[in-house]
Amino acid sequence: MGIKHILSVASDLVQEVDRLKHVEEECQILKEKLLKKQLISSEQNFLSLALDG
Repeated sequence: MGIKHILSVASDLVQEVDRLKHVEEECQILKEKLLKKQLISSEQNFLSLALDG
């Protein structure tokens, strides 16, 4: 394997890690939305405040 191939593979891995981070963020957003839909109004307000810190 040449250095160019190794650098190419490394670049691909960095891009894949970035993509997976984005997927993880999207999953977290969907999870929060689902949880909010399952709660009553006062619980939704409390959760929103908790998530906002």
